[in-house]
Amino acid sequence: MLVDPGHIHDEVGEACLDSLIETMDKDGLRIMDVGLIIVTHSHPDHFEAASTIAERNNALITLSKEEDDFYHGIGNKLYEVLGARLSPISPLFYLKEGDLTLGTSNKVTVQVLLTP
Repeated sequence: MLVDPGHIHDEVGEACLDSLIETMDKDGLRIMDVGLIIVTHSHPDHFEAASTIAERNNALITLSKEEDDFYHGIGNKLYEVLGARLSPISPLFYLKEGDLTLGTSNKVTVQVLLTP
C-alpha cells in the first residue's frame, strides 16, 4: 500500500517520483511491490504519480467518491486553467469511512477517515 505518491515532477522540475523510488529502495521497499495506491485527496501534489505507478505494476487505485467527483468535475477544469495536464485516476473502488482490511494471509487494517 502506498498513500499519496505525490508529483512525477514538481513545479520546479525536480523528479519527485524518481526520488520516491530511490528512497523506498534505500528503505528496502520496492515500488513494484505496491499493490494498492490510496489517494487521500485530488490535489496534484498528492496523486499525480498514482496512474504512472499503477500502470507500471498493475497496482489498484482508490480514493473517496467525493474526491473522484471533484477531480472529474471542477477540479479537472481548474487544473486545466492552471495549465496542468494530469493523468486520469481510475479507482477500483471508493474509500468509505471505517476500517479497511487489506491482504489475505498477512492482513492489515487501516482506519479511513474522510475529512472535508
